[in-house]
Amino acid sequence: MNREYDLFENLSNGGRVWRAAIVGREEALAKLRELADKSTNQFFAMHLPTKEIVAKTNATKKPS
Repeated sequence: MNREYDLFENLSNGGRVWRAAIVGREEALAKLRELADKSTNQFFAMHLPTKEIVAKTNATKKPS
């Protein structure tokens, strides 16, 4: 079963912005990479029902 993940951006001023909802872990990772390529901000993917963060990007733009 594919979970839905919500992608968020951590802004430099400390705020967070919702960027997308993606079905499937691999699809969420691909979208994180795409977003990170366009910004130096940190992004993360979360499964909201469980609050599990499944991936993050950092300054080197590589999802963990």
